[in-house]
Amino acid sequence: MDSSNAKFVEYLLRKEYRRARSSAISALHADRLNTQAWISLGESCVHLNQGEMARFCFERASILDPLGKWFTHLVEHTRLVERGVVDKGILRLLRHPAVKVSAVILTKNNEETISDCIHALLSAVDEIVVVDTGSTDSTVELVERVGLNVHHFAWGDNFAEARNYAMSLVSTDWVISVDSDEMLYADDANCIRTVAGIYDHLEEPFAVRILQMNSVGTVLEPTSVVRMFKKSCGIHWIGQIHEEVMTEGVAKYLNIVSGRIRLLHRGYDPHIVDVKQKYERNIRLLLSAIANEPNEVRHQLFMGRELRSLGRNEEALKYLRAGEELATWQGHSQLPEILKYQIEIEYMLGNYLEAAQISDRLIQADAAYPEGWFWLAACLVREEKIDVERIQGLISRARETASQYRGLIYSDSMIETVKSDLVLNELKDRMAASLKDN
Repeated sequence: MDSSNAKFVEYLLRKEYRRARSSAISALHADRLNTQAWISLGESCVHLNQGEMARFCFERASILDPLGKWFTHLVEHTRLVERGVVDKGILRLLRHPAVKVSAVILTKNNEETISDCIHALLSAVDEIVVVDTGSTDSTVELVERVGLNVHHFAWGDNFAEARNYAMSLVSTDWVISVDSDEMLYADDANCIRTVAGIYDHLEEPFAVRILQMNSVGTVLEPTSVVRMFKKSCGIHWIGQIHEEVMTEGVAKYLNIVSGRIRLLHRGYDPHIVDVKQKYERNIRLLLSAIANEPNEVRHQLFMGRELRSLGRNEEALKYLRAGEELATWQGHSQLPEILKYQIEIEYMLGNYLEAAQISDRLIQADAAYPEGWFWLAACLVREEKIDVERIQGLISRARETASQYRGLIYSDSMIETVKSDLVLNELKDRMAASLKDN
């Protein structure tokens, strides 16, 4: 925490709420993207009986930090205090430019989901561009029934080409890419324009990561995906499959910022799609991509992931190990994800020593990533001789990093709670069995 943030947090701890409010406002005049300042300003307003202003502040902080687990708890506090007076100073800080945004949707045989996808976006954006890549069902008819034109693009086994064509059709600078099997949360309908407005002033090339809420049985798992950006940043899509955004002629990574825009993803719902067929299509495209770009880390990673999903674990490990070698050599940011999938496969196969060794490499690669600490503990609890204090320490570190993690690479949200509890319960059982044997 920098010194300015520490100052208003200190005022809150000392219950000097007016000074905390003034300090947070000063920090926000310097940087309106300061999430901690918005939270502290909201907390000050709660204690000053300004419930409505507090809610506005927490809402803005949530937009900037969509993975924050504090939001629901703090908003509950606003319901316990009076609405309070309108604070014009806070309202001025909340203002942002009115920015128009276009949504781009690629479709092919999505008659089960396309109507929900479009209707959720109608009030959220200023333009919707739909590009169909060869539907043979009623998808095109359903889109036209809403009153939208359908643009057609000949499918060439390349998702980036299709996305770039669709992006060329929009009339606004800001673009958000939404898949036809995704649906914007109703609560976030106002967030798309807000996110564009609060980041519009940024000058260096940047893009916004949003949350894809993946429906896995009865569980919703959030995954960060980069989908929103300004065309004027020189951004285009690359990658035959599992495509990503890149800048034109700029030899550096994009600055990635966050926005609370949640998309319910039903692309692997067996009631809607043939999941096995989808994985096999992905593998076919990835084989082509690897042949064209054998040193591309992402292709090896995604091939390993797809094969793992089909239960082809030995094949998956071959590609993941190749990906690790390339990522280590290149210093690639997705090395932790490659290692995570290797660990999961080795653990599932009962190769706990190998999984523990890879977990050590994962911790060395990224100590802020919770998966390494968790999986090392899960492996060590299966050893013949167990080190109780070390395992407990690893779980404590896993929980700590999980509560703070904001990275782009997916990490299981249940590490902080259920999964860590399961490891500790297994540890207790091992200890009890050891005592019984003695």
